[in-house]
Amino acid sequence: MKDSLYLPIDKVTGTSIDFDCAADYLELTAFFSSDSTALTSDLASQVEIGAADDDANLDKEMQSGKEDLVAGTVVHIKNRREILGSSAYPFNLDSRGETLTCCKLDQGSVGHGAYILSLVLSNLRAVSPVLDGSSLHPNEQEVKQLRQFFQYFATAALASELHGRAWSFGFPRPDGSGFIEKLTEIWEKMGDGSVKQQQGAPQQPKDDQVDVFAARPHPDGL
Repeated sequence: MKDSLYLPIDKVTGTSIDFDCAADYLELTAFFSSDSTALTSDLASQVEIGAADDDANLDKEMQSGKEDLVAGTVVHIKNRREILGSSAYPFNLDSRGETLTCCKLDQGSVGHGAYILSLVLSNLRAVSPVLDGSSLHPNEQEVKQLRQFFQYFATAALASELHGRAWSFGFPRPDGSGFIEKLTEIWEKMGDGSVKQQQGAPQQPKDDQVDVFAARPHPDGL
């Protein structure tokens, strides 16, 4: 199994370039690199390799799109940083748009960690080929743990977005509570009726893929 990432040539060439995919590729390259950097020119290099290996002889088409790919990806990365701000976006792009550097997470913010977590989860093999086939892809146990962390981040994010309260509900729950127990606790806080197990309902109910509950309670309780 190789240590390098894979840039899907079909997604980053042609008339419709997937700049999100290209930006993710550069960010993951910087994150996993021993010196925490990635060169934007690496995108063009990967396209050249893909053109040389392509049986359909698309070299000319790929060559013409290299500059657009690099320039567009640089703009995309700048937009990500502008939208998220330095407290949430864990990468720095030099003034010439040539080198992307990953911040040290042990010296960064919780926002940086949440971004990297989301970046990796967005590129699991079920979603993207960038990490697939690489030894850098998380194993099954790591994926499970990362998804649990994402649920916790999502809970905090929803509470902040609503200016209210949120509960992490997906199994296993952080406090180890059972389904009915946790649902009862949440509905008591919401003040929206009560939880009762209906006749004939499963004795061991599941969360049915509901991971987070969030609400903004009002002083009148309505």
